[in-house]
Amino acid sequence: MTNWRPTTCADSVSNIQSDLKLLLDFYLSTSAIYQFIAWNAEVGHSARRVGEDLSKDVAALPIHLRYLCLFPLSTSSATETSPSRSVQVTVHSALESRDNARVLSILVQGNFSRQLEVDEQCRLGFEKLFCATDDTLGWDSLGKPAAGVSDGNYYWLGDYELCTQLRSSGQFDGQYCRVELEIPDALVEERCPQTDPLAIVLGVCVPRSCTDEHLHRLAEGALAVWVLLQIFATALNSQSSFWMCLNIKANTNRALSTKRAPQNLHALHGLEFITFIWLVIAMVYNLMLPYIENVAFSYDALPSVAAHLTNNYSYLIDGLLALSALYTTYLLYGNVATIADVIGVIKVTLIRFWPAYVFCVLFMWILFPELSAGPLWIHTDTVERCSSSWWKNILFINNFFGVKNTCLDFGYVVSLEAIYFVPLVVLIYLARTKLLLAKVIAVVIMLLSTSYTFYVAYMGALPPAPLLTAEPLSMERMERMLDELLVSPLTRVSPTLVAFLFGVCMWNEDGLIYRNIFGKVFTVLLSLLATTAGLFVAFSLLPFATSSVGHPLFLAFYAAFHRPLWAGSLLTFLYLSHHGSFAWIHAILTWRIFSPLSKLTWIAIVFVEPIVLFFFSALHRPSYATNWSTIYAAVSASTMAYLAALAVDIFLTRPIRCLLDREQLHRYKSAASG
Repeated sequence: MTNWRPTTCADSVSNIQSDLKLLLDFYLSTSAIYQFIAWNAEVGHSARRVGEDLSKDVAALPIHLRYLCLFPLSTSSATETSPSRSVQVTVHSALESRDNARVLSILVQGNFSRQLEVDEQCRLGFEKLFCATDDTLGWDSLGKPAAGVSDGNYYWLGDYELCTQLRSSGQFDGQYCRVELEIPDALVEERCPQTDPLAIVLGVCVPRSCTDEHLHRLAEGALAVWVLLQIFATALNSQSSFWMCLNIKANTNRALSTKRAPQNLHALHGLEFITFIWLVIAMVYNLMLPYIENVAFSYDALPSVAAHLTNNYSYLIDGLLALSALYTTYLLYGNVATIADVIGVIKVTLIRFWPAYVFCVLFMWILFPELSAGPLWIHTDTVERCSSSWWKNILFINNFFGVKNTCLDFGYVVSLEAIYFVPLVVLIYLARTKLLLAKVIAVVIMLLSTSYTFYVAYMGALPPAPLLTAEPLSMERMERMLDELLVSPLTRVSPTLVAFLFGVCMWNEDGLIYRNIFGKVFTVLLSLLATTAGLFVAFSLLPFATSSVGHPLFLAFYAAFHRPLWAGSLLTFLYLSHHGSFAWIHAILTWRIFSPLSKLTWIAIVFVEPIVLFFFSALHRPSYATNWSTIYAAVSASTMAYLAALAVDIFLTRPIRCLLDREQLHRYKSAASG
């Protein structure tokens, strides 16, 4: 971090300040240095208390480092290159005397850089660090305790720009890395029920030679060739089948077209858009938590009724699943007459959606980690999940393997939609000739699903839904809830079946308007019932969020029934609107602009997560969260998600669909000739 000079290490010891103490904890990774940090680092009362406990037994030190760079730095007494036992005893003795100058002198004179289990080039980089320490200004890129620790600001990120500038100027060939110092809360506060560790994030600048860069030129090159091919096709403007499918102008016109059939559920598109916006706002409030400096902002909002709408929000996914299933049922009921029709519908839907989703998964795995860099740009967990389970995601089977096999956090939603689509089409085919049997099957499966959900939630004492609580729940319970209640296809099928029943009913009653007195009374009663169900789902977990406790029977009941209740409430409103009620609301929801947006909603949902992560993690400092800033971020994320989905639709989905679907190509040619 400073110019390399041929000075002796012993001459530099006297000028080393507290930043080096934190750096040595990372570099040497020995229990003695852990104790050194516990005594000297200004990390508050909690760290001092941990340090006092550690002085009793260094071997039992309950602090561990998780290196978020791609290189190991460790010492091992089983190898010849490890520090000798005498050096360790000497360091330990110096630590007990709290003679910092002596400790640093021993460490440097003992040439600890030669004990690191790394290659020669990396070792030389560390020798440069250990010996070029007389200019203390060069250590300013190291992270230091920041203000707002009591509000949850555990980011000591240092100076990312300085680290990169040193590399650019040739002073030091370094790379910026983060180190997480994890202190189990049980050791900080014995009575604290939280089991996840307190993570202090420290930024350090280390030799660049200690890691390998993974470049993805092949993927970027293939993408560039594909786009250039379409640009050429647009300029050529040929009427041949192949070049017509790649025409950007034609595909853009089709993607943005507001033409629609006169007898469809147009209000459904408006409801879908509103649900999407609500979902994005809630996602921003939750996804930003690891990237803000005032974490207490989220916890202070828990008692707020309005904020609870963004805290407990997973049922919004069930609303989207129900709207999609209703639209599918309404369009296909009566039109799927043979097995060949069933196969054809599945094939066309797969061609329409699968290429875009495959692109999203591969994008998150290959390209997303390379989009930016910085002290907060750490997405190794996503990359690792994608690299090991990408094939499960593109085959829509990742939900059967648990939440840790989901490439994108909201990829499980797409898999649920795909898993339920095939049985839904089969059920629609059966309903054409045996409607009563199809309804009975739907009701029986729905009862079995809710009963199973109630049993799992009650017997496992699981939280009914993913949400932030005043007293954090154990990670084991949360992970079980995610695996067994959130992503499991067995527990999320009810909204799709509710939508099937509504879709059949609305198709058979198409054109019916409730204008007489009995119809108006029926409308009022149904509206009250739907409103009550919706309010129960939206707000009944507020006491649980503020106290983290609730009656086991109530929590299990909520886990089992809140998803079909929300789907029923949403579809009831759509049913009444379709039959003449809420005329002014219906006029807004049937705005033509919602028609092209609804075609992009599912891909936009997939894009929202990486966009929100980019907004916050591409910054070089943690954000300070407010309600207005969060709303701005949500609006921006929604806009960017739809634009990204539109780009994928124009440049990928429509060309592939045109090339593979001959009927689609015929329609394109007819439109061009007309």
